Amino acid sequence: MKKQTFVWGFLLVFSFFLLPKARAQEVPISEEEMVALINSSYGKTPLYASKDIPDKDLHTFDFNADGTAEWVVVPATACGETHNCTFFIMQYDKKKWRLLLMNDGKVTNLTPWGFVVSPRKTKNYSDIITVFDIGPDNAGNRLLERHIYVYDGRKYVEFTGAKYPPEKESPEITALLTQVDNLKFQKASAPVKKKVKKKGPKADVYTLPPEQQ
Repeated sequence: MKKQTFVWGFLLVFSFFLLPKARAQEVPISEEEMVALINSSYGKTPLYASKDIPDKDLHTFDFNADGTAEWVVVPATACGETHNCTFFIMQYDKKKWRLLLMNDGKVTNLTPWGFVVSPRKTKNYSDIITVFDIGPDNAGNRLLERHIYVYDGRKYVEFTGAKYPPEKESPEITALLTQVDNLKFQKASAPVKKKVKKKGPKADVYTLPPEQQ
């Protein structure tokens, strides 16, 4: 009987870890309130003339894994020809909305919101990696600046350390940073070609969080 109880207890605990994670709760925010926060942060030129924000501009992600998702807004009106876009990350805190980060980043398959969420955390918040397109070089490759933002306890600030991450890199971080750096080899206007699969050991590939896929 004791053995049976132990087995069932083990299976119950094991199944708990196999269960899919519950989706983070989305705190409703009026578009009017969201537009006001975005426009006041952006400057004199409003990004939204009305209170209506297209659904394609809206995303959610739980940056601190507290069960409540933050809102990410990437206004199409804040994107340039090089696909550099201004993005806004907003958090509901103490019954009011505040801006965690407003910055610029290039929208790519790896950075779909102008940034990619890093698997590393600072003060329980996911780090953020952006690339900014400053144009092509003589060979036609994109010149991209990589920026990393970490949470300082109040908001996101740029990481200024000599090396990221400060500690030893995990295979996941190494794969992500390699993929970010490889974006600079994308040609300015050449069509994307399918890569021919070659035999040999496969390189680690960073998988985007489901919310960014």
